[in-house]
Amino acid sequence: MKKNAYKLEGSVLDVLFNYVAQGQPVPQIVSIKALKQWQAYLTAEGNLSLEESFFGSNEDSYSARSASYKNERKLYMALLNSEIRKSTAQELKEVAAAWCDESDSLIDAENMLARYAAWKKLINAGRVLT
Repeated sequence: MKKNAYKLEGSVLDVLFNYVAQGQPVPQIVSIKALKQWQAYLTAEGNLSLEESFFGSNEDSYSARSASYKNERKLYMALLNSEIRKSTAQELKEVAAAWCDESDSLIDAENMLARYAAWKKLINAGRVLT
């Protein structure tokens, strides 16, 4: 099965549902992790919310965080494509600054580039650039 780096983004449930939505077999490691989280939730007997069990936080909803991330991901993909085209650091900063202006982001271009670097490391995007 061909690897798709972006299919592996998000929580274990995101990954699980991405495979299901595409009609592909779910890797055993994904099934095992999802079942462990479900069992931890049941074992907690009400002391752990589903949100916290599967998404790690109870402070704000996962769907709100996902919507925000989905918006930022468009920038991350634009930056990744710019890197593939061998853009300079200044050109990347300009792309980030333009996005921050358009989206009325409270985050400046420098911080957005730092978030992009963290995202890239998280999904191991280095393999895309090599």
